[in-house]
Formats: sequence, structure tokens, C-alpha cells
Amino acid sequence: MIIKYIRNIYTNDVKTSGDIEAKYLAMGTCKVKSVAKAGSEITKKYYIYYLEELKTIDKKYPVVVVLNGAGAFTAISIMEHKDKYKTAVALSPTHEETAHQFGWKYDLTKINIPTLMIAGTNGEFETQAVIPIEKMIEMYNKIPSSKVMLRRIGAEHGQMLYSADGYVTAWFMWQLKGDEEAEKAFIGDSPEIENNKLYQDIQISIE
Repeated sequence: MIIKYIRNIYTNDVKTSGDIEAKYLAMGTCKVKSVAKAGSEITKKYYIYYLEELKTIDKKYPVVVVLNGAGAFTAISIMEHKDKYKTAVALSPTHEETAHQFGWKYDLTKINIPTLMIAGTNGEFETQAVIPIEKMIEMYNKIPSSKVMLRRIGAEHGQMLYSADGYVTAWFMWQLKGDEEAEKAFIGDSPEIENNKLYQDIQISIE
């Protein structure tokens, strides 16, 4: 399966420029299982990944739902169950005008959870069609909740799934599990993302 193939190799290949980024990019020690489930007419099939230990112990973990960047904004802003989500990450989300033309509706002004938005700086598709920097800033400014944005230098649209994974994982560890080390990537006297030479256009607004 292609997802497993990518996951087994990219953690060794993606460049990092921060200790926190490197730590949360690395593979963990837990054993993970997966199961395929039949989806809708659109999705066809989806996968559930879970810790093997859940088969033998009664313990709760956060659930991370993986969607495309625009499907993510829709889920947390206008969908019926939007209040179920605790936080969100949007990787290279399609900017509002194009998204709405394709029928991917969302309303950034209704987002009320901490949100991390990351895009790349390379490729005409990423920087002109999907999310030009001026559109990204407009989108960021519309979000009323706590938020962070940054762009991965040299990354094209297709690379965003894994190139920013260190900070995506750190964000979820902080927001969903209260990880105090992970939070230092984004807040404090000197957040790591502000000093990471692999990122630019960084904005932080955490309440």
C-alpha cells in the first residue's frame, strides 16, 4: 500500500532544521495496525490506523481524521459536527475563490479551534493555483481563533503531505495531548519555527 511505503522512507529523507521538528518527524516506538473499510461512493475506501495495544488495554487516545486541506476547512467551519473537533491542520488548502468554484465550501470566519496552516513555496500549481501567498495571508487573517501559518521553503504541492510532518505531529501532540516540549515549536520566548531556516512567512497568533 502506497501510504505504508511512503511512511517507511520519508522520515529518513526529509530535511529538518530544528530539534523539535526532528524529534516529531521520527518514527515512534508503538506498534501500529490498520484496517480497511468501505467508504462512500466518493471515497470508495478508507483506512483506520490504530495502536496495537488498544486490543488489550482500556485506554483512550485522540482520533485524527485525515482529509484534504479544503475538506478540513469545511469540516471545522460549516459541517454539522464541526464542534466535535479540537484542533486542525491544513496542508496547502485550496484558497477560497478556487475552492468555492469547485463546490468545496467553507467559512474561515466560523473556525473556533486552534488551526495550523502550512503551504510550500515551489511550483506554479502550489504557489499560483492552489494557495498564492497573498491568498494564504488573507485566509489566515479571517480565522478568528488561535492560529499559526508558515511555508516550507522549496516544497511543492505534492511534497506537503510529508515534508512538514515534524511540525504537524508536534502540533497535534501539543493540542491533543498537552505535550509541553512540542508546544515550544510554536509558542514561548523563541518558538522553534521562527528560527527554522527551512520555513518562511511565519505568523503566530495564539491566545
